[in-house]
Amino acid sequence: MNVKNRLYELIFSIDHEDCWTTMVGKFVVRNIGREINIEKNYIRAVIILDRKYINLIRSIKKHKSFISYSAFDGNGDKIIFDFKKNTHGVIRNIISLDGIIMDDFKYMGSEYWKILIYEDRIQELFGKLQSEGSIKLWGYRRYEVTEQDLTPQELKSLVMAYTKGYFNFPKKAKSGEVAKLVGIDKSTFIYHLRSAESKLIKRHLDQLKFENIINTVHDNAQNSLF
Repeated sequence: MNVKNRLYELIFSIDHEDCWTTMVGKFVVRNIGREINIEKNYIRAVIILDRKYINLIRSIKKHKSFISYSAFDGNGDKIIFDFKKNTHGVIRNIISLDGIIMDDFKYMGSEYWKILIYEDRIQELFGKLQSEGSIKLWGYRRYEVTEQDLTPQELKSLVMAYTKGYFNFPKKAKSGEVAKLVGIDKSTFIYHLRSAESKLIKRHLDQLKFENIINTVHDNAQNSLF
């Protein structure tokens, strides 16, 4: 099958003018939940940030896009802020018309996005985004399908090893003991466990490439993440 319109993974940042995200300093702000209501013209966002940056919340409340907030909660050193703002110029809405959002965060006044998008939609999306702010492309590659899902046996071995303290230091259970609980021999258990670990490490390393933008910004580096 000849596929002409290929799927790509893009990582880019945008300095979105007149948005509360421009007030974010040298700390990461993540969204952990969103709700968009087009009819009532608002987006509800739940963000999490370090407690020492509580001044950002005060600034958000004073921003012209702010409507109201539903909850303000603290969890140790973290703060969860649940608020509503108007939908004018919301970058998420623009991206969603052409691409699929995989991850995002705010840092140093910019919004960082990791998305999937078909090749023939990239130019149109960037044209729309350029009307909202300055864009920088950090990574661009054809999306690759990789085997990262754990098999049932890998998952069972990993969960049992973790719950029984196999990964503790010092270990609370040896491999042979955990293998018996799983119902397999020691060598098979180690094989499944190592395979599960390899898949999880690869998955998280791929994610860390996106999060490592923070260090790239600090180093003023220009290299692509891919």
